[in-house]
Amino acid sequence: MGECKAGTVRRYGKVSLVGATKSDEQTTDAPPNGRLGAALAATAGGLALGAAGIAAYAYTHGVPPGLISDRLGPATTLLTASLVAACLTAVVILALGVRALRGPDTARAAAATLAVLAAVTAFTHLNSIPADRASSLAGPGVRPILPLMQAGWLLSTCAALALLAGSVAMGSGKRPLGVGLLPWVALGAAVAVVAGSGLSTVATRGTDRSATATAIAVPPVPTTVGDQVAYSVVARRAGWVTPAGAGFVARTDDALVAFDGATGAQRWRFPFLEFPAGCQPVTVRSTGSGPDAVVLIECRREYSEQYMGGTDPHLVALDAMTGEVLWFSDDGWYLQGRVQASPDALPVRRGDDIGSLDAHTGQKRWTRPLAEDEKCTSFGDDVTAVAHSVVVVAQCADTAALHLFDGHTGQQRDIDLRSAPGGLPEGDVQYDLVAAEGDVVAIKVDPRAGADSVLLAVDTRAGTIERVPATAYLSDVISARTGAYPGAVLQLDDRHDPAEQTGLYLVGQRKVLSANDVETQGDNIPTGLRWALVGDRLVSAMGYYDDPALLVVAPDGTVDRRPSPCGTDVGGVVTVPGALLVLCERGDGNSLWGYDVLALR
Repeated sequence: MGECKAGTVRRYGKVSLVGATKSDEQTTDAPPNGRLGAALAATAGGLALGAAGIAAYAYTHGVPPGLISDRLGPATTLLTASLVAACLTAVVILALGVRALRGPDTARAAAATLAVLAAVTAFTHLNSIPADRASSLAGPGVRPILPLMQAGWLLSTCAALALLAGSVAMGSGKRPLGVGLLPWVALGAAVAVVAGSGLSTVATRGTDRSATATAIAVPPVPTTVGDQVAYSVVARRAGWVTPAGAGFVARTDDALVAFDGATGAQRWRFPFLEFPAGCQPVTVRSTGSGPDAVVLIECRREYSEQYMGGTDPHLVALDAMTGEVLWFSDDGWYLQGRVQASPDALPVRRGDDIGSLDAHTGQKRWTRPLAEDEKCTSFGDDVTAVAHSVVVVAQCADTAALHLFDGHTGQQRDIDLRSAPGGLPEGDVQYDLVAAEGDVVAIKVDPRAGADSVLLAVDTRAGTIERVPATAYLSDVISARTGAYPGAVLQLDDRHDPAEQTGLYLVGQRKVLSANDVETQGDNIPTGLRWALVGDRLVSAMGYYDDPALLVVAPDGTVDRRPSPCGTDVGGVVTVPGALLVLCERGDGNSLWGYDVLALR
């Protein structure tokens, strides 16, 4: 009893092949826990392969499609180094696992590998270098690259730990490889994939995500002024309400929202949390209505609504019909010109450089440095656009000119403002761009002392200039710098007696319309929203004499005073596909809360 007879073989265990017959079974000299060790070694290989897969995903998806940036070098280097290192790590762990399964003792090599990977994992979690390099990847559609990379190295460390445990369990001795280990490899890889997917889900959980829409037919722009309120929505900023796609866009506290102009239904939504951290929304541009229209949003860091300014501008372009992100950039260019922009000439600026932007691709059609006579600034917008050209107001030293640059080619031509009929005021003079529509820009020539100001209407296509009589305060700093200055209609006079005539200038037509019984007020309404052209009528919701009124001015100057849909408040107006919008101020007299946007039909 208990004695081994001569010729008998002591069996510690067998490694079976999947689907193997009895004759395929092979005897090993492994200890009783050799099967566990082999399973751990195989699982380690799967974990290492999964970690390499996560690194490959981070590398291929780290830079989202549509990103335009000139500072991706550090992030790209980080992703490339992480992928190469993860692949080498997988090769090492697989090689050590195969070696352990073949018999030699690999515990010491596995322990060394574990120590190295633990150090790398600690570095990725605790050192600021990976986070700093990954921070340049921020914006719409960006994946949680740094957490994925950290998870990949943590999984690699777990793989090395499993390999060490398996090596110790197996000890040494010759063992054959068997396909029965493949399920353990698959298990390790599956654990890595589930961990990576779960981490990505957790990292984005609770994030306010954008909502898109399908394209629809564009309703016609109204040509008559209705008196029925078809629907209402709420907007936080009046200057952001502008025609776009099949309706209009408006800003809420936390998102840019597109509405169907015919029904008022929300179509798509872009949350501002999609911007990089600390980047605050500043302004918006729209290239108009229709299937090819684009909406652009700009954000800046360290931005103050009171003092404006800010640093590090980012641009995001959205399909105006669907809300899908077309591209976004962090290369320092910011928007210029009116909110209602031309797709053929969309001006941008970066420091002393200007350019023309392709709204669909984000590429610059051309760029150039400002000339010396273009570097003197006014209180408003010094760079704008007309239908096909970028316009720069040049007013340094003795220069008084408009420099025009073709929106596609950048070819330059100039218009000398000193050739204006009647001449210009002498001395220290400031030139402020106060309106732009079609091919016409309106320039206010304002002597800093002495003579009265002069308003010039410049036809940029024909190169002609005419003087326009004007006494009103034609623009304000916020309207000018945010692009919310007038387009179709510019009010020329501030009349406090409705019996006096008020001049209304149709900018694109270069025509003055004189109207009686017009008195307006409303300092919080951007100048670009104080009047709208609806068919052949001029409309304003800023009428105020005894009570607020909606003013409708006919081509002959007669005024139809209607009850204001805003009640006791004044408002702005803008025509969009499907409706005439009235933006009613809402506040308590001390502060402005926002605007009720009413659609008239």
